[in-house]
Amino acid sequence: MSTKVFHAYLFKENAEFGDLDKAREYLADLREKFIEWVPKDMLRWDSFYKDLEGRFDVMKAIENDTKDPFKGGVWDYQLEATVFAKTVDGVNYIAIQFFPSNGVVKFLRENVKLREFWYENQTDDGFDLPDYPLREKFWDAVYDGCGAPCERGFSCHIYDGTSFRVTGTIATEFCKLREAKEKDVQAN
Repeated sequence: MSTKVFHAYLFKENAEFGDLDKAREYLADLREKFIEWVPKDMLRWDSFYKDLEGRFDVMKAIENDTKDPFKGGVWDYQLEATVFAKTVDGVNYIAIQFFPSNGVVKFLRENVKLREFWYENQTDDGFDLPDYPLREKFWDAVYDGCGAPCERGFSCHIYDGTSFRVTGTIATEFCKLREAKEKDVQAN
């Protein structure tokens, strides 16, 4: 069976039980950064925000626009995470794998300050990484047999596009940023 594990990061080596709570706190903090990041990223859609009026119109347009890959609806900003705790060679490890929509990969690169821990087993004899054998053992142990990530670890919605409160927060902040940008344009 081939295994590809992308957007994965090592959270803790020599982990203890309490470190799972620290991983949860890390994801909660990351979620707050994400909610601040999304409206700023949305501003890059010049043609999108010019014709919209009001917060609910913005939310409706985001939710209904599935044809433009740069917009893609609220699901274009989906970000899920699964925390995996596994013992390899007597050492406890905690890793986090993110499942981002395409538009969110940039957020991960900018904000996740953990050691990358991706793994891919269908290339020529590994990669030139000193910890590649550890990655191989860890991810083979996690995905021993078959199963969805949520069946192998603890899953977390950072933003799944269904939370009205979060969507409202994002849309409100987007409108504020858009108004400030329009005032800048008018002033110049």
